[in-house]
Amino acid sequence: MSVTPIVDCSTASVRQGIADLQASVATLTITGQNAEKDRAMLQGKLSAALIKIDEGKPLDAASKLTDFNSRVIQLRDAGKISATDATALITTADSIVVCLGGTA
Repeated sequence: MSVTPIVDCSTASVRQGIADLQASVATLTITGQNAEKDRAMLQGKLSAALIKIDEGKPLDAASKLTDFNSRVIQLRDAGKISATDATALITTADSIVVCLGGTA
């Protein structure tokens, strides 16, 4: 899996980066009996980040993306997603967090 890196830190680029993450999560291979629940949780965190951007709260959006990364790490460590997929998701989310003024 590859996720397209964001081009710049404009709102449009940040929104597109999150949309790309959502598309990647939709097709992400997740194993285990709760795979769809895990997928829904990841998608929920990304949707929450978009809502915060729409509300003009970039640091809150960055926090939601940090939560997303934490869950990706948990899934990777549990063997539910591959390390390669986790790295691609985390790298993209981190670049968006930095654009939003957070720390990756």
